[in-house]
Amino acid sequence: MKIFQRIPPQVAVPAFYAFISIGMLVHFLFGTALGALALAISLYVGAETVLGVEPFSPGELVLWFNGQPEAYKVGLATAAVTLGGFVVAFHTATVSWKQQQQAQLRTQTAGEIEHFFGTTNQLVTDAQLFVESLVEAVNEVQRGSNAREAKFKVDWALSQTREFLSAREQLSQATVQVHRIKGRNYTILCSGWGMPDAFDEAVQALEEIGRKMWIHVPIVDVNNPNYIQEFHNQVNVQECQQFIDCAEKLSGPISMLAGSIRGNLLSPVIGFNLPTYVRLLRERSAFASAVREFYRVMSNR
Repeated sequence: MKIFQRIPPQVAVPAFYAFISIGMLVHFLFGTALGALALAISLYVGAETVLGVEPFSPGELVLWFNGQPEAYKVGLATAAVTLGGFVVAFHTATVSWKQQQQAQLRTQTAGEIEHFFGTTNQLVTDAQLFVESLVEAVNEVQRGSNAREAKFKVDWALSQTREFLSAREQLSQATVQVHRIKGRNYTILCSGWGMPDAFDEAVQALEEIGRKMWIHVPIVDVNNPNYIQEFHNQVNVQECQQFIDCAEKLSGPISMLAGSIRGNLLSPVIGFNLPTYVRLLRERSAFASAVREFYRVMSNR
């Protein structure tokens, strides 16, 4: 990273992308069987121009081979079969090992993302229920029709304050931790189309909920005879309703985005099979409704 401190951004950024583009090309040519084949064909076709040597044509190569003594033919054929078998075996083993490691990393990342967003969504739900209890208690106090019912709702809301504060603290930490998860798994996320964008959308939705959750929490002394009225005066119904609306609007898209990332990560491991296809056909109307709702919510943010 020190090199970026010495080179101005207008030079460093194009140089970085040029470097990774050249690296991708070199990896394809020397690190994959298809790339090595393409490189060999290119060298064969351009040997006279590049190396100044005219290689044998396929027909000339066959004639040359037929003109060799029997002992040479056997040796060349044996060497070619041995080398070809070694290359195939080495390539197959390497590919299998890489696929196994990728499958393990994908499964771990999918589990981590699912657990994180599942936990945060549960915290959002807990916080939403508490804020809804505040609004219900205020409404009951304002109606004034049943003092016992109003007292019960106020006492219930106050008893859940500690749980709400804990949930809010954990959500606050989650808005920071989510960036660490992205950085730790960024290479895996970039291995599939749209996964980084979906993750960013989920992060933005979580941060929007985080900005709305800092409502004023009523703090009253229950030994005060007027604590119900004091509770009523401290609750800001408008900001409570803003948080409730935000949580209801975005908790669903967060789950959908996290689920799409998990499915994208696990699809190369599990694969797409006939039962999955039939299930998707059966639920096409529900899927269409979910997509329309997701599009509506994300477009109106």
